[in-house]
Amino acid sequence: MSLWAGNRCTFVGDVKYKRVRLGAYPNADLYQLTAYTIATGLRSGMLIYAAGEDPAAVHEVIHLGKLLELVALDLSQQPNGILDQVGQLAGRIRDAAVAA
Repeated sequence: MSLWAGNRCTFVGDVKYKRVRLGAYPNADLYQLTAYTIATGLRSGMLIYAAGEDPAAVHEVIHLGKLLELVALDLSQQPNGILDQVGQLAGRIRDAAVAA
């Protein structure tokens, strides 16, 4: 997923329909997001998981100067709760795109 302002990418992320365990984010997902940030020239990107024990984390790829934000939604909530989470997530994405 990406947001663009003209020909400039302002946000990059990926959505995974899988559950992640606390502190056990798949390396392949992190590598993929790192590649997206490199390809777009962005300092950060976001991985969004359908479910997980850890609500949010940030991994820093020190030698590349990249920040990889990981977010897990709680899909076990009632529809209004899920919509609230999606609304908060949309705000975070908007803020990241504006900051880029």
